[in-house]
Amino acid sequence: MKDEPEFDDTVDPHSKARSLQHLTSNCRVCKHSVCTKISYFPFFVIAAIMTASSESFSANQDVFFPPKKWSPKMIVFDKDGTLGDCTPALKAWCQKMTNNVIKKCLNDGLTTTRTQLIVSLFHQAIGWDATINDVLPSAPLSAGTWDGIVQLSAEGLMNAGLNIDIDQVREWHENLGDIHASDAPLISQLPDFLKHFKNHGIMISICTSDDRRSTNACMENWNIQDLIDYSICGDEVVENKPSAHPLMELCGRAGIMPHECMVVGDTSADTQMGRNSNAGLIVGVLTGSGTERQLLDTGAHIIIPNISYIKDLLESHDAFIGSESNVDSTENVSLSPIKIRAG
Repeated sequence: MKDEPEFDDTVDPHSKARSLQHLTSNCRVCKHSVCTKISYFPFFVIAAIMTASSESFSANQDVFFPPKKWSPKMIVFDKDGTLGDCTPALKAWCQKMTNNVIKKCLNDGLTTTRTQLIVSLFHQAIGWDATINDVLPSAPLSAGTWDGIVQLSAEGLMNAGLNIDIDQVREWHENLGDIHASDAPLISQLPDFLKHFKNHGIMISICTSDDRRSTNACMENWNIQDLIDYSICGDEVVENKPSAHPLMELCGRAGIMPHECMVVGDTSADTQMGRNSNAGLIVGVLTGSGTERQLLDTGAHIIIPNISYIKDLLESHDAFIGSESNVDSTENVSLSPIKIRAG
């Protein structure tokens, strides 16, 4: 088991709770039993409704959680970084696009110094950190649509002084094919995990900034295409995340309201969409590019290591989800507790 992380807050790290039963009281808002004493939980997390201006983590304030028998009518998952591991695909995309930029610079007779500057500004535009060879937290490359990323790429290159237009950048991108089609699922037994909620009457949706072609390929590769009730993609909406529009569209198709949904995502675009649409519960996951702080500050009520915690989360609150499942719960036990802001 990994060592639990050290946090700089007012909570005594030696007083971490091992059960909910001994550390509960009634919330001033909803009068339901909620944890108010601690900010660490092994294996599951209950979160607070945060004030926008607070920067501190508290272990002594009342927190909100939906009523004891609350359960979502629909869980809305982001795709890249939430259901699937998008990191290898994003790295490959950035490396290939960078190679195209360098070739263009060489063909234009630019110096090495000038080429390095153009590449640096290109990376800056899309949110790529070459020093760690990874995308920056909730950067456009991980949270935006491909049309938006291509637009930003072209603007960044033109602003850097490269003689190029958006059509050429778009051609580079299109020649790369389905970027996310080969992404692997982030948890094993993803179909069984989704079936568990379907068997209890919860609809499953996907809300992604990726395009329809790659999304359909991922659903087929993961063998979940028959488990998804609704899906909406970045090339199908008038306004993309963080706008409320994609979630409102999904709710309209499903015949429900946003407050009846659980929104799950890994970037600030996901959590902001949930906040902008007044989703019932907004869950941030740490399997993508968003940081814990970023997700909390942009609307997340709950932060969990990965989506496999959702079942435990609902069970811990005496929701209707049953305890028997084919999903291997051992995926959870090696992960560290999560810090929660309670005020």
